[in-house]
Amino acid sequence: MECGTSTVSKHLTWLCAVLFPLVMLLLFANALIFDVGNYRGLISAEAMPATEQLLAYYMDDAEMPDVFNENEQAHLEDVKDVIRIMQALIVILLVIFLALLPRTNPRLVLTRGFLLLLILVLVLPVIPFDTIFTEFHELFFEPGTWVFPLESTLIQYYPERLFQEIFTKILMMTLVFSAVFALFARTSLVQNNNL
Repeated sequence: MECGTSTVSKHLTWLCAVLFPLVMLLLFANALIFDVGNYRGLISAEAMPATEQLLAYYMDDAEMPDVFNENEQAHLEDVKDVIRIMQALIVILLVIFLALLPRTNPRLVLTRGFLLLLILVLVLPVIPFDTIFTEFHELFFEPGTWVFPLESTLIQYYPERLFQEIFTKILMMTLVFSAVFALFARTSLVQNNNL
């Protein structure tokens, strides 16, 4: 019986190790998307009022900015749907993670989760960002609904460089905080063993 319990614990430890960086990435993505200050310096001053209104629209606190044409607005409505899915996914994965964590080895969960994230961060530079950007859009949006001419307001306001900067920031913040959690788990376990 103990062997079966140990095997379950090992599997749950690996499952939580995978969930940990995923939850962290989604949490930081959500936080950075809605941080208005995050956009300053990355977009033009002209784009800031529409951006603030757009973020409020995503939170159901404002109307869609009227600076965007009909096709752009349709895409931004799709973006709002994706954000809602992401937020629901955060809650679901966080509940699963917290429910399973007591049945695992938390130190291994946090250490392995950090190492998995570190591997991801080391591998990603090999993949061009425009490939990641395109794959993401093809996964979540209907073909033809997310491609706009270079002169469109959406592209002028939000160039690909903006998404690359935010993506990098999400990865780096997740990596740093994951490292802190892993280090805390490791040192607290060592201290507990010394007591």
